[in-house]
Amino acid sequence: MSFEEFLKEAREKAKVRRFVETWKPQNEGDELYGVVEDVFPRWNPNVITCIVKTPENKRYMLPRNKVLVSFLAEDPPKPGDLIYVRYEGEGRKKEGFKAPKLFAVYVKHVTEPVEIPTPTATVKAEEMPKTEEEVPKVETAGEIEVHEEREAEHDVEKIKEALRRIVKEYRVYLANVAFEKALKSMGIEMTVDELKKLMPDTIKTTKWGVMIKL
Repeated sequence: MSFEEFLKEAREKAKVRRFVETWKPQNEGDELYGVVEDVFPRWNPNVITCIVKTPENKRYMLPRNKVLVSFLAEDPPKPGDLIYVRYEGEGRKKEGFKAPKLFAVYVKHVTEPVEIPTPTATVKAEEMPKTEEEVPKVETAGEIEVHEEREAEHDVEKIKEALRRIVKEYRVYLANVAFEKALKSMGIEMTVDELKKLMPDTIKTTKWGVMIKL
C-alpha cells in the first residue's frame, strides 16, 4: 500500500468520538426515554451505562449512579433496545453519606429496529371531533376581552426568560409534571394549559409532554 492509498483509506474510515452529554435530572418526575444507541463497557456483560437517543434526536448518557448501575446489571440493555428512566427524587440520607438518588427503569428488549415517532402535534382521523359536544368552543367577544385581560396580568417577557432557562438547563421537551415544576422553581405559577393559551406559538403539547419553540 502506498502512502497516498493509506491517506485515502484513512479519510474514509477514520472514526470520530463525539462528546455525549450526561443526563442530569433536576426535578422528581424528570424522564428520559428512547432507543439504546450504545452500551459501556462493550467488552463486559455488566453494563455500567448507555447512550440513549431520544425522540428529539438528542443523545444522552445515563449517569453512573449506583441505583441505575444495579438496574442495568439486572437486565442489561443492548443497542437497539428501548429504555425508559424516571428520576424519583432522593432517598433516605444516612449519617456521613449523601442522600441516594432514586430512579425507576424499564428496558424493553426488541428483535427488530423500532422507529420512535417525533413529538409533533398530529391529529389522527379517529381523534377528530365527531359530535357537537366534541367540537371546540368558539370564544365570544366578551370572552376574548376577559382572555386578553388575563394575558395582561402575566409578564410575558419574564415567562419567555424562564422558558429560555428551561431550554438551556433542561431541554426543549419535558413531561408535563417536570415542566410545571421547573416553571414553579422560577417563580411562575401556571399550568401547561394556561401557558399554552397565553403563548400558543411557543408552547406545544403532545402525548409525550411539552415542547418549547422559541
